[in-house]
Amino acid sequence: MPGTDDRTADIRAVFIVFIPLVCLFTTLRCYVRGWVVKAFGWDDGLMILAFVLYITGCALVIPGTYNGFGHKLTDLSTQQGATAMKYSWLYQVFYVVSTGVCKISVCVFLIRITVRPLHLRLLYAMLVFISIHSIVYLITYFTICHPFVYFWSQLLPGAKGSCLDIVPKKAIINTTAAALCLIDIVMGIVIPFLVVHKLQMPKVTKFSVMGIMGLGCLATVALLLRFPYLITYADGDPLYTSVDIIIWAYVEVSLNIFAGNLATLGPLLRTWFRAHADTDTTPTPGQRQQQQQQQQQRGRPRGVWDFSFPLSTLDETVGSRFRPDKPCVMVTQVRSQRRSETHDANNSQEELTAEGRSTSAGSGRELGQGIYRTTEVMQTSDVESVVAGERV
Repeated sequence: MPGTDDRTADIRAVFIVFIPLVCLFTTLRCYVRGWVVKAFGWDDGLMILAFVLYITGCALVIPGTYNGFGHKLTDLSTQQGATAMKYSWLYQVFYVVSTGVCKISVCVFLIRITVRPLHLRLLYAMLVFISIHSIVYLITYFTICHPFVYFWSQLLPGAKGSCLDIVPKKAIINTTAAALCLIDIVMGIVIPFLVVHKLQMPKVTKFSVMGIMGLGCLATVALLLRFPYLITYADGDPLYTSVDIIIWAYVEVSLNIFAGNLATLGPLLRTWFRAHADTDTTPTPGQRQQQQQQQQQRGRPRGVWDFSFPLSTLDETVGSRFRPDKPCVMVTQVRSQRRSETHDANNSQEELTAEGRSTSAGSGRELGQGIYRTTEVMQTSDVESVVAGERV
């Protein structure tokens, strides 16, 4: 390609920096939500969808740099220019969709941790606003040129179609930028402040939580830095002047995904800091002595020093400690969690399942399916010839 105006290296450098960062934090989010807390939700699924759309957009821009993206049209052939314009148009579509899905994911995340009705109504309103804005922008973007393929085929000879004038294009671009800025401010500053400022926690912790939740404001900075290039985009070379727009748009959506993922990594960070603190902390002499005593207690036979012993060790010798005149045998039964109609309240039944625990002891009703553990002491008398079952 002739010419010295080549900005493809700028695009590739920015993409290479942010792609590993976004991939790392998305993977950590999946690990925390899926394996650590085991609470994978809608917000996590939406963020993964936004990540997939984000990677797809990157896969369109990088090949576009090898087909003329970042060059001036005067330095390209007709076919190269049309191919580069096609990649640019497709990237804009995936950028809008990934940004909208990412913001919806953050909104769903805030709904999940918010309890006040006023805040919930505000979040639901933002959810509707983001959805409508993304849909309207996509429809408008598809109707800028008629047919929409004329956006890039207009450079080819014999192409037929029409596109909007410069004034409507600028109006659409400015309206979109203002709407995105409003969404970022509300979700990055207003809502985190309303959610956190009344929580009972130390101020340092409160400010750190607000800072993590407000990292989305960095995306607002990227949007504001992109705004001057949006104004001049419709007047200049569509491939060369859109380089800064593409770069800052990419930074914006990268920061959105990064901030949305970082807000969910609290359990992982707490585990890491706790393990790091335990590794670095040297026990005091008193702590070492206590640890040694605990290890000795765990290692010695139970029932010798602390008079506690497992039930399996009970025999006639041990039973004679309680009633020398009557040997006893301990029997443990495991049976279905179904109460018989003749129920003795003086028993030692322990429910091993959570189902049916609300039923009273003397109701006589069935508690549903499950397991009981029944401990029964059988005592025999030297005088009587029958065995008396006595439940303790």
